[in-house]
Amino acid sequence: MQVLLHDGMQTMLNWIENKIIKYKDWAKEEPRYVGVPRMNSINKYLARNLKIKVNTKIKKLEKGASWSLLDDEGNKYSEFDWVITASSSSSC
Repeated sequence: MQVLLHDGMQTMLNWIENKIIKYKDWAKEEPRYVGVPRMNSINKYLARNLKIKVNTKIKKLEKGASWSLLDDEGNKYSEFDWVITASSSSSC
C-alpha cells in the first residue's frame, strides 16, 4: 500500500455526503483507500508490466495444477497461478 500511496495511485477514503443514512466511526478501524484519479488506477498501476488481454469472453475455467481458460473463439490460455475476473454492473 505504501508504494501506491507514494506513487499517487491511491489516497485515504473520505466520505462527504449530503445525507447521512448511517454513520460509522472508522477512526477505530483500518484506513480505507480509493484509487486516484479513478478506482481502476490501482489495477492499471499494478498491471503496468503485465501482458493484459481485454474484451475477451471466457467460456470455461479449469483448475488443475494451474488455471486454464478457454475463450468463446476456442483459444486456450493456460498455466496461471491466479485468475482475476470482473464484470460490468449491467451484466450482474
